[in-house]
Amino acid sequence: MSDNESKKYTNFFEEVGKFKKEQEKQKQRGLNDYNVMTAIRKSHAEVGMHSNFIHSLLNINGLHYQGDLFAKLFVEHALLYEDFGKIKEVQMEEDADGRRIDFTIKSDKFYIGIEMKIYAGDQPNQISDYYNDLTIKANKDKNQIVEIFYLTLDGKEASPESCNNTKYNKMSFEWDILNWLEASKKEVQNITNLNNAIGYYTDVVKQLTNKYESPINKYKDFFLNQKNYELYEKFEDEISKQFDYADEIKSGYEDAKQKLYNDYFSFLFEPILKQYKDLNFEYYDLKNQKLSFSFQTVYDIGLMINSNGCKSIYIAPNWNNLHWQGNPACEKELTEINDFLIDNEVLSEYKIGKIKGKSLKDNSFSEPISIERLFKKELVQIDLQEIINNIEIMKKPLK
Repeated sequence: MSDNESKKYTNFFEEVGKFKKEQEKQKQRGLNDYNVMTAIRKSHAEVGMHSNFIHSLLNINGLHYQGDLFAKLFVEHALLYEDFGKIKEVQMEEDADGRRIDFTIKSDKFYIGIEMKIYAGDQPNQISDYYNDLTIKANKDKNQIVEIFYLTLDGKEASPESCNNTKYNKMSFEWDILNWLEASKKEVQNITNLNNAIGYYTDVVKQLTNKYESPINKYKDFFLNQKNYELYEKFEDEISKQFDYADEIKSGYEDAKQKLYNDYFSFLFEPILKQYKDLNFEYYDLKNQKLSFSFQTVYDIGLMINSNGCKSIYIAPNWNNLHWQGNPACEKELTEINDFLIDNEVLSEYKIGKIKGKSLKDNSFSEPISIERLFKKELVQIDLQEIINNIEIMKKPLK
């Protein structure tokens, strides 16, 4: 280790010591992570925690005495409807031919079923049965449009066994529910008990989705400083041997790394979703470092980041939307797609079943994500523009 490196190493130890002392001062001043909700129920309890609280707000006859305020905000900020109609009823665990739908919201135009999953697995025919049951009820009511929403922590897809080709909409706690809670909290900021209750539940959701920010400085905060982050990566082996609380420090580093990637993805995702209303966005899976989204046409467009931090854009035919298998019209569409891709020159070949084809892949967008990119928004802006450029290419009509 050179003298310069030795000095940096010593300074890192000193900064960690100062950080540890500041933590203790914050606790002595009364800062804490106490949450009355998690003191009573486990944060992942679907019924005891999430169903009960969400319904307590959505209920238009609830003890909050705000009428349909929270239900309207839910429709606007979570379900993303612009013309939903007058909300007539919100139910929790409505019977569906012997099963229970977590939530149903009925207006004079729509009959919505919401199936919520925290960690539980899907059941066979669950979504398809819910859709069929609500369709029968809607036909007996005002013939409303029936739609099913599948609510999970990160917006993942339902299993094929559950949906059986039934169309459904994906929702996430990470984005949709948090957006709704934020909007709701603003509306009741002068009603102390409602404001506090929504705040407590918001923290529960943030804990489950790795977005919770403690009022007490954590080692994660220490490593959100670029200098400290870089030094840890450089001296990780030495640090693990010197500190009694090395595991705590490493955990903080990993949390910081996760947040930086989370923020990186968020910076890319939010403007894309606002700019392109016709995108079907598949929420990113931070654990697997994956972001993907597609137009509801014949294309899939996406950004992927693998475990080594390399990113790439992929653009390819959307086989589900083509319904290519056994469809005579598919050959014409494939020809048009391949002609289009050839015009754009950057190609990779694929073979699906008996059909061979090519897809466009932007290999110029596959350098590793540097530490600077995680810390500097102006560099992420460059990545965002690359994605938008690719989307614009794919929006051009086929020849």
